[in-house]
Amino acid sequence: MGFLKKKEVADERIEIVKNKIYKETFWASIAISIISIIVKFYLYGINTGSVITEFSIIIVLLFYRSARSVSLGIYSDEIELHDRKSKLPMNIKNIISGLGSGFAIAMFFGIRSAVVYGSDGNRMWYFVLVFLASLAIYCPFFIATIMAMHRIAKGVSERASKREQ
Repeated sequence: MGFLKKKEVADERIEIVKNKIYKETFWASIAISIISIIVKFYLYGINTGSVITEFSIIIVLLFYRSARSVSLGIYSDEIELHDRKSKLPMNIKNIISGLGSGFAIAMFFGIRSAVVYGSDGNRMWYFVLVFLASLAIYCPFFIATIMAMHRIAKGVSERASKREQ
């Protein structure tokens, strides 16, 4: 019966080293998945069907880490430490990442529409038109989504941290 077993005191140094190993394993899994995606794209061409497993591994790992961090109340502490160390606060970095994501997807759609739908004379026009329209749509969307997720996660994390104390 494991219910009456006394909990052993763990050595803090061992726990810290184990946590470092888990962190390295997490990032190694992400890196291996990304390398696999790049190799498959190189060997088989850009076919999302061949890399769906790697994409799902990356998404599940990142989602689990984020959800676990928020549920344990660590997310708000990580943000506080980040804001103390970094020159740019997390809110500004979220805005920059939203702008970067919107810009990247706008570039993708602009280039794709210029190649697929444009002819020799009007490819630049297709690119500029679709790029600007996509930029106007996706930048505010990504900024709002990232900021909302950040605020919600921070609030939940702060409540979980207060419950634990």
